[in-house]
Amino acid sequence: MQARGACLMNGYAGLPASEQAIDEAGWLHTGDIGFLDEDGYLHLAGRLKDVIIRGGENISPSEIEAQLTGIEGVRDAKVMGAPHPIFGESVEACVSMREGVAFDEQGILDQLRRRIPRYKVPAHVFVFDAFPLNVNGKIDQRALYAHMISRLYTLEVEDELAGGITVFQIAVKNSSYAIEPVTALVSHLAKNLGYLPKRADKLCLAVEEMLTERIMDAYSGVGDIHVSITLMSDWLRVAFTDDGAEYVIDKRRDTSMSARIILGSVDDFHTMWKDGKPVYCMDFLYDDYLDVKGHLLRSKEA
Repeated sequence: MQARGACLMNGYAGLPASEQAIDEAGWLHTGDIGFLDEDGYLHLAGRLKDVIIRGGENISPSEIEAQLTGIEGVRDAKVMGAPHPIFGESVEACVSMREGVAFDEQGILDQLRRRIPRYKVPAHVFVFDAFPLNVNGKIDQRALYAHMISRLYTLEVEDELAGGITVFQIAVKNSSYAIEPVTALVSHLAKNLGYLPKRADKLCLAVEEMLTERIMDAYSGVGDIHVSITLMSDWLRVAFTDDGAEYVIDKRRDTSMSARIILGSVDDFHTMWKDGKPVYCMDFLYDDYLDVKGHLLRSKEA
């Protein structure tokens, strides 16, 4: 919205002309969003700076907030945008509930889908006992936004860990015996995650022995050995795949020193099949003191 008249200010003191809210024609750009109805009445719909742009669509948070507070049991609502890799911004909602009313995120979202277009429906609804307030008793939007983003990142990390976050994919040439670069990566990752030195050493030893087993079995057409390192919710997984014959570790536990070392170091060793090839998975449980979720959350927030 724009306004002009003799009673308006000349501008903000000390602010360059290029950044003033008043243009050359004397119009004050208020930053408010509004519309005229059929009877010519002006309705204020929000602030321009608060507009969420999702996939090219301009979305007014106040419209969604009005719908949220119209839902029985919702006391307060604040809608904000959050960074999104595809849409630019996602629509996120924060609510507080009236005393004695249980929070039901899915129920709230279902009601919103019946009231507003689907693209305006928040991706998540976060519940707060109360919103943070500033010294004037108004909602401290910066503090609320920081809390919301932290909780959003926590959900993202949990979802990513549930599906597995592959942090390294390495190919070892069977003819090169280049084991050390792989074990060095594993060692660095294990220590960075917080594994104690003795535990990290056992993890690296198991990886080294597995690579040695496959390289020594080169006559069976193993070819390049592909190694992937994946963070899961409860364990670190190091997986190996190649073109050779299946490696049945249980048959070698009594005859192969490498097999005994591997089985004595891992929490679980199993074989999966992908595209007709065996994938050997070594899983190392996180110890109680490890906070992998927190580590990933700090990396994301940084």
